[in-house]
Amino acid sequence: VVFKIESLANEINDRNLKLLLAAGAGPYLAFDTQNEPDGNFRDKRNTGGVFSLAAIWNPESRWFIEARVNTVWVNKNFDTTSLLFGLGYRLDSEPSTETRTNGSTKIRSKTNNEITGLLGSSIVHGPDEPSFAFGIEYRRNIARHLEWTVGYIDEGDNTYINRKGITAQLWPKQSFFDDHITLGVGVGVYLAVDNNRKHGSDNWDDAILSGLITVTGSYQLSSEYVIRISFSRTITDYERDTDIIFAGLGYRF
Repeated sequence: VVFKIESLANEINDRNLKLLLAAGAGPYLAFDTQNEPDGNFRDKRNTGGVFSLAAIWNPESRWFIEARVNTVWVNKNFDTTSLLFGLGYRLDSEPSTETRTNGSTKIRSKTNNEITGLLGSSIVHGPDEPSFAFGIEYRRNIARHLEWTVGYIDEGDNTYINRKGITAQLWPKQSFFDDHITLGVGVGVYLAVDNNRKHGSDNWDDAILSGLITVTGSYQLSSEYVIRISFSRTITDYERDTDIIFAGLGYRF
């Protein structure tokens, strides 16, 4: 969460280049995979806070350059300070001639439902041992900036997990370029069974309820088809957190 508290705009060398100064503060959720003396590992999670200072060089274009300093404080763990440099691109479109003339924006009609098949990889937060993963997802648009999904994920089979289950998430989202590009963040639950947790048991009576956080981006190919990429983090209570990377093709109706 970032709150801008100060900005400065100057013309430099008659090129109207702008410098924006900003500060931000907010909560920080830390994930730290630690090796145990017995050769096992555990996913240690902590909460803390983050404070940031940023300087953004903003030419009269969509591109900008940013330098940022982040200081992170974490409970019962070490604190860090990092310096980052990056190149950014603004997705917000400029008001069209029609919008500037009559003050209204034409929003094209679109469908409210999407079914997407997903393929990718699941990576356990321990020794780096990715496995093939797949899933299917139903997505429902319930408001201009809000979606809901229900889906099924199979994270594959490796030394540490053989897990599959049902997901449900709520998604704040924002669309750009006449809704051709959409970005969203999903937060929800993941009800799964893990055959490797209880000696090959595949009994839903032993189902595990975990947290699921996902970021996603989609590009609309046509009125019916969309390409979707997503990155998910599972949050378990038995040291088997994973990252799931998916790409897939969706059908909207």
